[in-house]
Amino acid sequence: MKYQGILFDLDGTLVDNSELVITSFQYIFKTHLNMDLEPEDIYPYFGRPLIEAFRELAPENEDLIETYRAYENPRGDEMAHLVEGAKEVLIKLYESGIKLAIVSSRNSKSLHHELEIRAVDQYFQVIIGCDDSEKHKPDKEPVEKALKNLGLKSEDCLFVGDSPYDMMSAKGAGVKTALVRWTNVPWADVEKCYPDYILETMFDLLEICEV
Repeated sequence: MKYQGILFDLDGTLVDNSELVITSFQYIFKTHLNMDLEPEDIYPYFGRPLIEAFRELAPENEDLIETYRAYENPRGDEMAHLVEGAKEVLIKLYESGIKLAIVSSRNSKSLHHELEIRAVDQYFQVIIGCDDSEKHKPDKEPVEKALKNLGLKSEDCLFVGDSPYDMMSAKGAGVKTALVRWTNVPWADVEKCYPDYILETMFDLLEICEV
């Protein structure tokens, strides 16, 4: 096997929840702040902790984060879904003996719930959320923490993500990167991070990992 461990971002990488995120942002900002947001206004915040988005878009209204979560959470089970091929690829990697981890900007409680309802939680040895590290993507800290918990060296691992923050966090920790082609982040913004691989589909990962 080419890699002993694979670290995944969740949203936009393994789970397609873009419609849910966009709808939630638009509802909250229109209803509570009378602000009209286009999808293009929201895409730059994909892959970042929710608090960072609110600090930039509505710095005086961070209290709306809980309102946002109350709107989004009950809709997530139905409006989000695994990307095509994700479960099959995860099973194959797991059965091949590769250690798997999630490194996400979501909080850990939300991550565990998402993985459980998608019936893929049993394949991950390590789950790192935004509340598990002091610094967040694009800082290297969450990736380094995942490596430590997996018991693996950076050169033996690959990070799969959909945003510049994923790529920068992984590269900072010395981990090879794979960028998913189905990202909603403007392609020019992520491509300039020079990923080591580009995945057209999830199944490309099996060839890269030589399993």
